[in-house]
Amino acid sequence: MSPKKTADVKADAAATVKKAAAKKTATKKATTKKTAATKTASANKATKTAEKKVAAAKEAEVIAESYQTPAEINAALNTLKEETIDGEKYIEAVDQVKPYVPEEIKEEPKAPAKKAAAKKTAAKKAPVKNETPAQVEAAKKAEVIAESNQTPAEIKAAEATLKAEAIAGEKYIEAVDKLAEEKAAAPAPKAPAKKAAAKKPAAKKAAKKETPAQVEAAKEAEVIAESNQTPAEIKAAEKTLKAEALAGAKIIEAVDAVKDTPYTPEQLSRQTLAAKAFAEGCAQKNLAARSKAAAAKAAKLYKKPAKSAKAVSAKAAGNQIANDIMKEAQAENRLLKLIKEVPGTSYEVVIAEIEKNAAMESRKALAAKAKNAPEAKTAEVPEEEKNAFYDSLDDYTLLEMAKTLGLDIDMDTLKNELTHAIDLDEQIDQYMKKAITANKDYTFAVDGFDTSVIPYLCRRIAATLPNKAADNVDLAKKINADIDRILINDGLNDSAIYKDLLDDVRKILIYAQHNNLHTLEEVGKIIPADLNKLVDRFMTVAYTILPGWQYNDVKYYEGFIYGVMAQFDDLVNWQNRALMDIADLYIKHGDYQNGNSGYGYVLRENQLKDQIYYRFAHVYEPFDLQRAKNIAQDALRVIDGRYDYYPKILEILQK
Repeated sequence: MSPKKTADVKADAAATVKKAAAKKTATKKATTKKTAATKTASANKATKTAEKKVAAAKEAEVIAESYQTPAEINAALNTLKEETIDGEKYIEAVDQVKPYVPEEIKEEPKAPAKKAAAKKTAAKKAPVKNETPAQVEAAKKAEVIAESNQTPAEIKAAEATLKAEAIAGEKYIEAVDKLAEEKAAAPAPKAPAKKAAAKKPAAKKAAKKETPAQVEAAKEAEVIAESNQTPAEIKAAEKTLKAEALAGAKIIEAVDAVKDTPYTPEQLSRQTLAAKAFAEGCAQKNLAARSKAAAAKAAKLYKKPAKSAKAVSAKAAGNQIANDIMKEAQAENRLLKLIKEVPGTSYEVVIAEIEKNAAMESRKALAAKAKNAPEAKTAEVPEEEKNAFYDSLDDYTLLEMAKTLGLDIDMDTLKNELTHAIDLDEQIDQYMKKAITANKDYTFAVDGFDTSVIPYLCRRIAATLPNKAADNVDLAKKINADIDRILINDGLNDSAIYKDLLDDVRKILIYAQHNNLHTLEEVGKIIPADLNKLVDRFMTVAYTILPGWQYNDVKYYEGFIYGVMAQFDDLVNWQNRALMDIADLYIKHGDYQNGNSGYGYVLRENQLKDQIYYRFAHVYEPFDLQRAKNIAQDALRVIDGRYDYYPKILEILQK
């Protein structure tokens, strides 16, 4: 190989090595950058995760210390956010209302000096923008208008209205301040120059008619002149208004000073509420001041109507006096004619004796009138008011009142007598007679109780006593009425009869269980009703209507009637009837197993089986004649012609 080729080969090899090295270096740098970027992203992610954890921990701590639920806290945060947005909008709206600045009349600059004039204007505006924070925000106005949901015409109309109100308000305040200064600085006018002084303000007023604000100021001066307040009070009111104006200006300056500072939701909300409260307070004070001034003016203008009195002449007054004297003299003469003269006794002694006798007669007449006068009656207290007062007292307090009235009885005796009283009203009448006999004078209006406490106490205690004789009498009347009620194949009527009879039998059963009574005869001595007839009627009605009711009603009736049979020993002969009634009801409801087992038990436990076999076969006869015949055929194995139900069993077999 030639030296040249060898050099070329070496150069190519060196270039290849350099390229590989450069590629490796670039790969390493890229890997390093990627690793650094990955680490930076991981670090940022870890930082964000840590911040989220810290925020979550703080939120969990706040929720743990709060007495509100998380849902309530989230709702409160949402409310604060909404208030923040409203507060910012309110501040932006306030900032948009610029204070009134009188526009200067500027001459139009010439064309060559346009740039210089623009520079001067910019130089002038720069310090103004630095001094007035509201003007700094003027640049935001275009952005607000762009984002507003109002048309430009509406925005311009609103701005014009606000400017007009601001101008009118400032002019009004300037006029009032000027008037106050003029009034304070004006010297007291002298008496001779009164007319001239009056003419000068008139001339001023004529000159001020062109300005509405000055007309308003003149009216204000007139109100002050007619006010019923002292100058000191007027000055104090002016000081208060100035202080309020300064306070308002300070609030506005404070708001402008911190408008660029980030606010918390609580601060924004409170600032908005404070501004609204201040505005409302100023409005109320202004209304109060104007009302007071108007009232003072009305008081001054009011004049009381003069009373018209007829003038009495001196001659008429003299004639009246003379007539009175004559009438008195004539009356004395008539009195002297009525008094008889007593010989040897002076006129004065006779008059004194007559007066003494007249006084004695007058006393006797008054005494007789007082004796015969009816006694003053105290106002009768309504029964509802008495009962309402007695309701607030316990039984023992009421019993002490009854004892005070003459009813000598203790609580246990009273309860026992009320329990055994057949008629509660008659028992109460007996207690009332005892109180009347005692003749104790107590009235509700004076003492807080009277004889009305006795019937109230008796009825209240009787309402808490179980199984009273009076209740037993009422129950007996109800039982006798329910027994006589007739089934008419009407669902509502028949159901009501069954439920009433069931309730009557239940009360009899409960009474017997509570008083350890085991026969209907014993219970009948206390509850004067035909209780055997009651049980018979109840079982008949149940057997008649329960086939059309639900199966569970039959189950309930079975348990209830077995409880009645177990409680009363004199119903032992009714047990077979109850067993067969329940077996028939099961069969009619399709529960043949329970029905057949019931009849099987009755057949095993009784020697006379003809009636049992007949009922057993008869219950199947309407819907399963073959089974009824099978039962009748079984009956013929144990009965014959000597039994009463033998012919009826043969009738079933012959069908």
